[in-house]
Amino acid sequence: MIGGLPTLLRLVVIGIVLYQVVLVVGAFAHARRVRRALIRGDHVTALRLSRQAVHVKLGRLPPGFPFLLLSLGRSLVACGRVREGIAWLGLADESTGADHRAKPAILLDLGLTLASAGRYEEAESVLARASELYVESAHPDFHGGALQRWYMRTPKYQRRTANARGHVAMRSERFEDARTWYEAVRAMPGTPSRNDRLANLNNLAAASVQLSDFDRAERYVDEVNELAGEDSWSGQDYFLGTRGDLRLAQGRLKEARADLTKVLTLRGPDPRTLLCLAETAYKEGSVEDAIAYLDRIETPPREPGWRRRLADTLESLAELDERAGHAEAAQKRRAEANTLRAEVPCPIEASDDPLLVSVRSALAGRRFRGLSTPRSVVLGLYLLACVWLGILILGGFDVPPPAVLAEAALLILLCAASLPLLRWLLGPEAVSSERTAASVKSPG
Repeated sequence: MIGGLPTLLRLVVIGIVLYQVVLVVGAFAHARRVRRALIRGDHVTALRLSRQAVHVKLGRLPPGFPFLLLSLGRSLVACGRVREGIAWLGLADESTGADHRAKPAILLDLGLTLASAGRYEEAESVLARASELYVESAHPDFHGGALQRWYMRTPKYQRRTANARGHVAMRSERFEDARTWYEAVRAMPGTPSRNDRLANLNNLAAASVQLSDFDRAERYVDEVNELAGEDSWSGQDYFLGTRGDLRLAQGRLKEARADLTKVLTLRGPDPRTLLCLAETAYKEGSVEDAIAYLDRIETPPREPGWRRRLADTLESLAELDERAGHAEAAQKRRAEANTLRAEVPCPIEASDDPLLVSVRSALAGRRFRGLSTPRSVVLGLYLLACVWLGILILGGFDVPPPAVLAEAALLILLCAASLPLLRWLLGPEAVSSERTAASVKSPG
């Protein structure tokens, strides 16, 4: 009986190793399938895969569960279901401490998604927390490891947070603040990629155009042209839109129309591009072209500034209608203009998704945290014991029977302790009511 035990132990160890490999490969394969489905526009498949992953892991709440919530929130936002995406991202924020490794990505995604929904104050509050994560990491209660502390101090992370805050400032029409954030990005140490530098210059030019600082905007445009040369780059359509808006403001209408037409070709019927083309055509005296561009706008832009520009254009066309004796058409355009000038409502509705309710209930009063130093030591010792025992079993030939029995006992002990130990080390912790009340409530 003892003679066949070493072989059995080796088979068990090999099986455990293969199982862990399958788990890791499966997680990466799942993330890749979701990403590829979103890239090809198969939103149904992306959402189905993301929801399945959350549902399957709900019973065990593994350490990577917050990443599944983040992935589902991103999938919903990519599919245009922003309100539901905010709810899931908000839940991911609620269920993770500042020292959890998913927290930076959760806060950045949540802040940008709130801004896209017009909830600018909430977005700024969330992104301010993202900027302060390194300050929190210096607190003695911060459980995150040295790697996470290092990442949050890198120029790369600081550039991401500053760009996000600049984006929110642009959408909320705080253009001076936006330019300040983009200038801070430019002044940060390190060597960003060519595309990042071009995107930053484009952001600075766009903010300067909105501030009517056309000379400064022209300098940034010249820098983009010099850096980009004749080569294409990711985000070139946004730059053409910025340059077209600048040329329109400068009265260089022929150049404006050329740039904006290219944007329309690259991006499709974007409402802001169509509005700029309509303004260009109107200033050129081609009223019919202006009306044709406006008629192609299916959904008005959400940003208040762009809605006002559209309303002003409709008001100008209404005046022309009145002069031509078309009173009914003028009245219709003025009604549309008044609707656009009204504030866009940003309803905050509770989601009735049954899966969201189940996850929220399962995580009530608990939060995923980073590993504290004592727990890191315990985890390291446990993994070291597993590796050491595995080497002994796989490499041990001609082992005396008492040693084989000891190896079998240790293997059984380590396997039996794995689930409760890992759940204690890496699972969600109970949060006191005082701490919950003091924490910032996430939207959703």
